[in-house]
Formats: sequence, structure tokens, C-alpha cells
Amino acid sequence: MLTGKATLTAPIDLLQASGVSQRSVLLLLPVYRSAITPATAEQMASATVGWIFAPLTLQSVLADLALSSGDYQLVLRDVTRPDAPLHLFASTPGGASSAAPISQRLERPVFGRRWQLQLDASPQFVQRLNATPPPSVLLVGLVCSGLMAWLVGALALGRWREKQNALQKAQLAAIVENSADAIISEDF
Repeated sequence: MLTGKATLTAPIDLLQASGVSQRSVLLLLPVYRSAITPATAEQMASATVGWIFAPLTLQSVLADLALSSGDYQLVLRDVTRPDAPLHLFASTPGGASSAAPISQRLERPVFGRRWQLQLDASPQFVQRLNATPPPSVLLVGLVCSGLMAWLVGALALGRWREKQNALQKAQLAAIVENSADAIISEDF
């Protein structure tokens, strides 16, 4: 109520009509007497009328994600208190996979809480990516590097030869200009 912003509660278990308990959070929004949010915390506390809340079951919020394919697994944790992280959601019952070849973990602020998102790709998903094997990438990189080195060397050698030819022509021209005798040149 003292921020004037929507906030989430810590994870709670809601008992649904089906009798199944689902992990949920409440989205809370303070309601003030006026349409304008008061400026200070004291004014907010005195102007608060109540709260508007909406229960969000994480299973229904994340239902549109194709998490049942088995290609990857999503795990959400509330880490607002790092010493006591709370489990929010796992796309598979086992939780996070320690054998996942590709795993990404992020922490993000979410309406006043701090959530950790972990996405693990399955080995089957990685195989279906048809990624180029690392030895092939290394071989192509070495070949390209060798070709580039050869090209740079050839260009440097060509420039060196041009300089040598220019120097030789300059020396011959200096000899011809400074000579008092006739010079005859033959090409064999």
C-alpha cells in the first residue's frame, strides 16, 4: 500500500473447486480514496480504503506455453528471500534437471517480488536442432584462417616486390642520369 503499485504475494496454495491444490499468487493493488495516488507514504496509509486482488494460479497463467512437449522444462522459484527460496512452478513433476545439456537461469523482479526462472533443454531437443558439430566448426575456422593468412601474405609479398622494383628502377635511373658516358642496354 505504501508504494501505490501492484504487488504479488508470496506463493500460496489455493484449493480449487475440483479439490486440487494449486500453487498460486495474489496480485494486490491498493485502493485510495481519490483517483490520484498520494505522494507520500503517510498520505498513502491514511488514504487507503482497501485492496483489490486477483488470484493467479500459475498452472493456468502458463497454460498457453507448450511445456508438455518434453523439449524443455521451465522451473519458477520465488527468491525474494535468498535464504528461503519458494517453489512456484515446474513444467514436469521432477523439477529442474541436472543432466540438461543447455540450461539458463535468470532472476527478474516481478511486481515487488524476485523470481528465478530456469529453462532446461532436453537432450532430444538439442539433437533435433541439427547444430553443426564443434569439430566441423573448428575445421572450417582453421581452413578460413589459413586462407586469410595466405591471402594477407600474398598481398604483403606483392607490395614488397613492387617496392623492390621501384627501388631498382630508381637506382638505374640515377645511374643513367649521372653518367657522362653512353650506356647501352641489351635484353637476353
